[in-house]
Amino acid sequence: MHRPTLGIISITLIVAGAILMVRPVNGDPYPGAVGVRSGLVLGAIWMALPNIRRAPRWLLYGLGVLALVLVVRPRLLLYALPVAAVVAFFGATSGRKKEG
Repeated sequence: MHRPTLGIISITLIVAGAILMVRPVNGDPYPGAVGVRSGLVLGAIWMALPNIRRAPRWLLYGLGVLALVLVVRPRLLLYALPVAAVVAFFGATSGRKKEG
């Protein structure tokens, strides 16, 4: 995704959500909260985008397997998250060292 566009969408969602929280429609502040939360998540993705483009292939497969576990057996996620964190740690720290 185009990084500047993602940043603009993020800021727009945060501002619109804040306005909706201050001046709720029909007394319901939840649409504003959803807008702020979505804007914050997109802002985090905007900040991580340069690193996401260089993500190793094993990480993408691992996230897919983790999502599949979440859909099929949500309770297994309690055990799958620590295992995924350990695998990610060893995957990030192992491998060939760059010289220079």
